[in-house]
Amino acid sequence: MLRRVLYFLLMIMTGGTAGVGGWCFKDYPELQPILALFLGRVDDQVQVDEPRPGGLAKAKAVLVDVFSRIPNRPGVYTVRIDEVRLDPAQFTKGHTVDIQARVRQVDEQGRESIVWESKTYGENLAMVGRDELSANWSNRPFEIDWRAGDQVIVEVWDRRAGLFSPTRFTMARPGPNAFPLASGTHALEVASRSRSAAESDLNRIVLDSRRSGDSSPRLDGAVERSSASRSDAPRTASSRSAPDRADDDQDERPIIIR
Repeated sequence: MLRRVLYFLLMIMTGGTAGVGGWCFKDYPELQPILALFLGRVDDQVQVDEPRPGGLAKAKAVLVDVFSRIPNRPGVYTVRIDEVRLDPAQFTKGHTVDIQARVRQVDEQGRESIVWESKTYGENLAMVGRDELSANWSNRPFEIDWRAGDQVIVEVWDRRAGLFSPTRFTMARPGPNAFPLASGTHALEVASRSRSAAESDLNRIVLDSRRSGDSSPRLDGAVERSSASRSDAPRTASSRSAPDRADDDQDERPIIIR
């Protein structure tokens, strides 16, 4: 893929006009810096400069960054929670909120695991009516190995919630086969609340994610099948037990008549 893209860029360099790069990538602005690395400044009024030295290495780095952010490819992702923000109107004025977050993963077999949890990093206190109800863990990235079919549940809650205050929020889930922790702003829905509380567009979570590698193969099924095949395999002479071999030796001994 990288080689094809680079060949396409070289074709534009040798056969296009000054504005061809902007026209070709008008729907993909993230690829325009790649063309600029080869051609210098590219627009409709400025002539194309000479290719910059070292452009190939820089273009490769930009391509890696662009394709690492494609949100629908299974693999290992590095994720940062840049911001969590809650609507103060849904809490009692004067109440001290301790904002916490957690990420859980459920695979296709229904096995659940906690990928990341914020409470290990301390409290995030804010007073309703005086402070902004926000928190971030940008310096606490985590990795998640995501495969199509896995469910990822993001929860935000107030660890100091009162009896009549909303206590738990969940991130809205994306469409099927889409990486659920894609970069961007996601809505938080009230999952546990009092009857008087309502949904608010101010409840949100901001994520930054980057694909860092391919998933490691799950060996559970392969190991079970391998064990079963070994147990069902026919017994050969080398796999017999010691008593069996001893009996065979006795049967095959020559008969001596004196």
